[in-house]
Amino acid sequence: SAAHRDLVASLGAHRVVDYRTTDVAAEGERYDVVLDAVGTYGVERMHGALVPGGAVLTVATDLRGLLGAGRLARRYGIRVVTGP
Repeated sequence: SAAHRDLVASLGAHRVVDYRTTDVAAEGERYDVVLDAVGTYGVERMHGALVPGGAVLTVATDLRGLLGAGRLARRYGIRVVTGP
């Protein structure tokens, strides 16, 4: 929503993406950090959208995503931070 976009931008995001209309993993851009607040993409898909040493911050994920995050981080040379 526009309210969420404004909030995230006010927190310092350089780019805000609506996961319902944009597939960040497929568009070819590279990011330092990706915040996946909804659990839409997952580490396996997002590693290609990160610069070397980049980070995926996963706020919502399933148990499989949570347990596999460390292994995938090592495989792809990225950092993964999961929550809550």
